[in-house]
Amino acid sequence: MQDTRILVIADPFCVRAGLVERLRSEAGLGDFALFSGVEPESPQPSVEAARDLALESSSDLLIGVGGGSTIVTTRAVAILLRKAGREVRNLLVPTTPVTAMSRSGAAVLDPVRQVRTEHYDPAARAAAVILDSAALETAPNELFRNAAAAAFCSAVELLTVPALHPLAFADATASATMLSSALTDFVGRPDDGDLRLLMASAAFLSGRAADSMPGVSPGIILALAHQLQVLHRIDQGRAMSSLMVAGLRYNLVALEDLEARIQGALGANGPLARGSGPDLVRDVLARAGMPVRLRDLSIERAQLRAIAENSMTGFFATHAARPPTRPEDLLEVLEAAW
Repeated sequence: MQDTRILVIADPFCVRAGLVERLRSEAGLGDFALFSGVEPESPQPSVEAARDLALESSSDLLIGVGGGSTIVTTRAVAILLRKAGREVRNLLVPTTPVTAMSRSGAAVLDPVRQVRTEHYDPAARAAAVILDSAALETAPNELFRNAAAAAFCSAVELLTVPALHPLAFADATASATMLSSALTDFVGRPDDGDLRLLMASAAFLSGRAADSMPGVSPGIILALAHQLQVLHRIDQGRAMSSLMVAGLRYNLVALEDLEARIQGALGANGPLARGSGPDLVRDVLARAGMPVRLRDLSIERAQLRAIAENSMTGFFATHAARPPTRPEDLLEVLEAAW
């Protein structure tokens, strides 16, 4: 890396925990620029500030160290630099089991309009993802569990997509299977580095499966969850967990033959029964200590219509296998989840 100019992008916690200094010593990085202003949900001003530092330091390698917001910010910066004609690579050192580590897109929050702006560039996919148990052990237990739950929910929702590519199907099934048991194990073994490494690997598979679906989204659960994240500052794991049962039942109305995919991934035995797939998912999340109803998140019933209306124009709603035709379609899901 002698002729490479490096910008390390890290959240403040990782800097305080000594991860950046450990990276410097163990990777022999030498001098590098550091951006430690990562913010939750990757708001546009912080992303642009990191981009400006990359330009100022003439960096051609970005190293993201941290959780989901750090990884999204790093890739968003890479995309913006490429749009400006700069060749740049990025490496990721995740501290949580997030699906974003394997993606080629990035959603940046516009804090003024309170909407997510999607950026995409296949060449901005990480050149390498480094899963290190010691780095993963730095994440607080609740944060780590919530990120793993989001990866599990994403993998399960992917299984409801018709004509899913065989490789994406294999990744999503493996991820759901691994995380369904690991989330329960994590309750009693939160400090187990090998378990955290397993969960991060499963999250990578979930993200890779989602990135293998050009032109179609996993479904409406993510569309609704994103509004909970933006409007109510609820992390993606808890948001998705509270929506899963109602959202899966919405997806499965037109896809009842795919119920067996969920049951197969979660190791269910015996004859299939309608609704049993969503119930199995709920049981996994409940055992992990995740919320399984919107009211568990202190969401008021009067707020549901705004969430439904704001979700209608997002990619995950407009490109869903069963896209909603009116806000009332999503309101019914939210009412059932509440």
